[in-house]
Amino acid sequence: MRISRKDLGLDGGVPAHFREALVRWFEKDGAATGIPERDRLRYSSDLDPEACHRKIWYGLHGETQGLAPTRETLGSQLRFWGGRRFEDAIGSALVESGLTVQRQALVKPLRPSAWCWAPGHADLLVVDWRRLLEIKAPRAEAFRRARGKPDELVRVQYRYQLSAYFHELHRRGLVETAAWIFLDREGSNEPVEIEFEGDFVVPIEGVVAEEEAKAYLVTADEPPPRLPFTKIAKVWKGKPPRKNQAAQRVVKGYSWRSWRCGYCQWESVCKPGEAVQEFTPSTEERAEAVTAAERRWATGNKTTPQIVPLGSRINETEVAEATCEAEEVAAGVLEEATDEVSGNGAEPMGPF
Repeated sequence: MRISRKDLGLDGGVPAHFREALVRWFEKDGAATGIPERDRLRYSSDLDPEACHRKIWYGLHGETQGLAPTRETLGSQLRFWGGRRFEDAIGSALVESGLTVQRQALVKPLRPSAWCWAPGHADLLVVDWRRLLEIKAPRAEAFRRARGKPDELVRVQYRYQLSAYFHELHRRGLVETAAWIFLDREGSNEPVEIEFEGDFVVPIEGVVAEEEAKAYLVTADEPPPRLPFTKIAKVWKGKPPRKNQAAQRVVKGYSWRSWRCGYCQWESVCKPGEAVQEFTPSTEERAEAVTAAERRWATGNKTTPQIVPLGSRINETEVAEATCEAEEVAAGVLEEATDEVSGNGAEPMGPF
């Protein structure tokens, strides 16, 4: 007798009884395995200059106003748990070598403020070396995008997080140096250690300024605006122009919300809109897109349609010289989602 997937109770490829067992385990033993309760304000992630102010506001005020966040998914909890296992492995290896290691070192904010009830926890403090280590475990795709340049793995959030931790622990005389250790959680790349120095260091004034920039959220009565959509245009060559006539380019506009929305516990409350929407580009946007596409075609690139980022939100790459680079901008430049403590995260793809 053949047993069907329905008979097994498969839900998304995972048997229901197995899923339920994992959920019960996380609920019962999650604290013991290093999965903390989510604070209303999270110093490690909310300090990020690119963090969504609206999400922070919901975290602070949502439940007190009767708004319920979506429960963390099983996948999210497993990613967090997996990140802690990487951290434990490195910590245990250092201890085995005879070093004294403090794990999840408590770090309080740099000034008296509402942030004082949202302390951070530094991953590993090697007491003998007076050295702070933050462990990050992104997917192999993050290493690929770095294109052999390890420094490209360091995101803005990581800089602010480690800067805040370092300044506080250095002030207390506990650390003199710090570094990130990047581990490919898919095993395709060797571990990389990146020294926390130079431009990576955010001055104390910069950290405090970021704290102050978000202080209004503690007393705000209404949530701030949603994150803006990202826009791109697809430009087709169209039919060959007649003599003495300009080419009639076909242009379509697409916008999609931030990848952060799809991984936010408050998505159902915030209602940020459809993930992808088609729109009619303005005259200025159309001209911008056509100019960029024609510049590429003039260099010998024959691909149509060309994908062109619009506006200032995608300023990491001005105009890609090849369609493959344009597609990376359109589909991948904002595709990093991170679990704020462990450095783990799913990396969603764009619509194209």
